[in-house]
Amino acid sequence: MKNTFFMLGLLVLALSCTKEDRYLNRLEGDWNIDNLVRTEIDWDGTIKVLSDETDAGEFSMVVSTFDGLTLDNLLDLTFTYVENGQTFSGQEVIKVDENARRVIVLGGDCIQCDLAYTIEENKPNRQVWATYSADEANQRTFKLTFTLVKS
Repeated sequence: MKNTFFMLGLLVLALSCTKEDRYLNRLEGDWNIDNLVRTEIDWDGTIKVLSDETDAGEFSMVVSTFDGLTLDNLLDLTFTYVENGQTFSGQEVIKVDENARRVIVLGGDCIQCDLAYTIEENKPNRQVWATYSADEANQRTFKLTFTLVKS
């Protein structure tokens, strides 16, 4: 009888977590950037690979805190990666949309400059994130894709 109540309690707990919570929990930890690809997509459909890096760096994600308090639904992201010989590193705060379909880097370098990554693949030990930016003056779009593998 006690096992039944225990299992029922676990089921209630599992169902009370949102997709967002489950996905953020999955992201916590260290990830290797297995592959980084930047492409240019001209508006006529022509695709040009600008960079294709393997073992490009790492992401580390931990629960966000402020003055010792845990911030719900936010992770601190620390990253380092190399693209075309140039090293990029930094720290950001990320969240996930309510359907766990996008990872959102909050703020960036300006107010209302959030950067959204579409989650193209969502597996416990492998993630594929992609973000797009448009260059309307030159009629092209850029796509940056990170393939992450859990360390």
